[in-house]
Parts: sequence; C-alpha cells; structure tokens
Amino acid sequence: VGRLCEYHSSAISQEVLPVLVTALVASLEDRSSKVASQGCYAIHNLAAACIDDSEAQTNVLSQFMPHILQKLLVVANREDWDSDNLRAGAYEAANSLVANSALDMRQTGIQVAHEALNRLEGTLTMQTEAQERMTLQSLLCALISACVQKLTSHDIKPLADRIMNAVLQVFNSKGAVA
Repeated sequence: VGRLCEYHSSAISQEVLPVLVTALVASLEDRSSKVASQGCYAIHNLAAACIDDSEAQTNVLSQFMPHILQKLLVVANREDWDSDNLRAGAYEAANSLVANSALDMRQTGIQVAHEALNRLEGTLTMQTEAQERMTLQSLLCALISACVQKLTSHDIKPLADRIMNAVLQVFNSKGAVA
C-alpha cells in the first residue's frame, strides 16, 4: 500500500480514499510495530502526493488530517517505538502531512506546533539514554521546522520565544544532533 501511495496516488479514487485512510489509521493501532510502521510509510507517501495542492484552500486529505495527525503523535510514543523505525516513521509522516497540508489546515498545524514544542521541552529534562533523547529531539525539531515553514509568521509568533529557547537548549546539550 505504501508503494501504491508513493508511485500511483493519482489512481486512488475519491470513493476509495476514505476506505484507504480508515485502513491506514487502523494500521497505526495494530499491535505489530511492523504493520504500524508500514502504515506510517503509506501515510507519508499519501501526504507527499498532495504537494501540488499544498497552497490550495483545501485538498483531499484535509478532512482526515486532524485525526491522522492525532494518531501519528500517539504512535510516536508507543511502548514499542524503537521497533521497526516506528517513532521516526510516525514523525516523518506527520512532517509530510504538515508540509503538504492545505490552507484550511492552518489551525491543525498550530496545534501540532504546540504539541511538538511541548514534547521537545519535555526532552530537556528527560532521564534516558543520550542517543534516544537526541534522536527524539531531532525528530521533534524537524516537525517544529515543518510547522514553522508551513504556518504564517502571525501563527508562529506566539511560540517563537519558546521555540528559540528550546532549540538553543537542545544545541547546548552534550552531543546535540538536532
């Protein structure tokens, strides 16, 4: 399904799209991290296919995007996040959704920026292995970057100081990779 979404997304009809999205969201909740990871991959590719409509008022994924993003953010924190590249896949799919979202998803993008920033700030006091923390910080910085690039300066301005402070703290961390 991931390859279909990557190479032949134009063949997915409007009648099939809701069924496909429902199945992909369900795959994110599968007990198998491999199945969930493949769902992330397919969502990433489906979102990437919307690049031509990313400046339109709406696109085919707009009606599904808030729910998909909510599920992806849950997947990123699953207990088995370190299996099958699940956490990275979830955040990369979220990045693709944000980057290729239409104008009607601005509010959703703002909410994602808040959530990603809250999570990034949480990593600053995280008591875990350095590599795990740095990888998570890198993924969160990438998601915040996607939000900053997509949203208007008016949208980001209320978060700007927090973003700058968090990113500076990440850079000052020993061995920072973000």
